[in-house]
Amino acid sequence: MHIGRRNHNLLFAEEETSSEVGVAENARKGRNPEMLEKRNKHLVARYYYYGQIQKLLYDVVMEKLSQEFYLTPGTVPQVLSELGTELAELRRTAPSAASFAKQWPWMKWQQ
Repeated sequence: MHIGRRNHNLLFAEEETSSEVGVAENARKGRNPEMLEKRNKHLVARYYYYGQIQKLLYDVVMEKLSQEFYLTPGTVPQVLSELGTELAELRRTAPSAASFAKQWPWMKWQQ
């Protein structure tokens, strides 16, 4: 990704305000819903992979997911509880590790 010289310099400047770097005053704040949806889809896939394919214990799965997704151990089950439909679909279709590897090739998906 190319960052213009002016923007690169502003990235590390401490004295500059948000209006100087071109951030709109009324810009939306908070989490991007599209990014959350992508994260959650990946999270539930990893949960299925660790639990159903790798046959790891629940506590081990929660710890791995917490580390991989930079979530607190209490947040992982909370997010997963909201993804019941997605998890049911994974259980119904029973995807293989190879199918996950096609979607997220940068992750390890061993059989």
